[in-house]
Amino acid sequence: MAGFLIHLEHQAQRAAYLPWRMLEYFVIDRREYKLPVYPIAVLSYPEPDPRSRVPLLVDFPNKRVLAFDFDVIDLARLDARAFVRNRNAAALALAARMRFDAKERISLARQFFVNLAATPVGREEQELVAGFFSAYQPLSEDEALQLQKETATIEPIAMREKVMHLTNPFIELGRQQGIEKGRHEGEVELVLRLLSRRLGAVSTSQKKLIQRLGLEKIEALGESLLDFESPADFARWLKKNAS
Repeated sequence: MAGFLIHLEHQAQRAAYLPWRMLEYFVIDRREYKLPVYPIAVLSYPEPDPRSRVPLLVDFPNKRVLAFDFDVIDLARLDARAFVRNRNAAALALAARMRFDAKERISLARQFFVNLAATPVGREEQELVAGFFSAYQPLSEDEALQLQKETATIEPIAMREKVMHLTNPFIELGRQQGIEKGRHEGEVELVLRLLSRRLGAVSTSQKKLIQRLGLEKIEALGESLLDFESPADFARWLKKNAS
């Protein structure tokens, strides 16, 4: 008999100490279950990790005292299209971290939701997987509208209704993000125009700081600028609020 140690590395950034953690997990499982352990790391980084297949080695001048290796499944190296064809909740969820052509985003999302709707798991599990996919592959407002059009063509009607139930939160999220982004850009443009009229030209670095402000602070700047009497007043406000 043997056991499998499968570790999902869900951090967004690569961790140089992953091999050491894998070794610790290996030792813990070996001690607890008293079985040979086969270690596997599943990486979910945004980009492929070129160091992912390097074993852990500890050498001294007279000998090698440790050589530890483990299998690696680097999701960013896998083709998402092959996995969204599966009616398997785990495969569908992990597809969100796999590579695909950006031009195929809508067709990929459509196939994902069709197969998720047909996957034999409960509603709660389906919504959990849909939420995972949506979080890692958010749609723009235009993409959300296109997905809605694509969903409306699904046959039979019963399947269409199942898919629409799963995609509705996804589409609404895309729309809301588009609305918020448009509002943010509009407020930034208005504030910059008012600042230019009141104080003169705004520097490029100051424009960048304003663009990074949240909507609430941009609105606060719009109110405060009416009290600015010099560029120095504006600079002080920016230093205080843009940090």
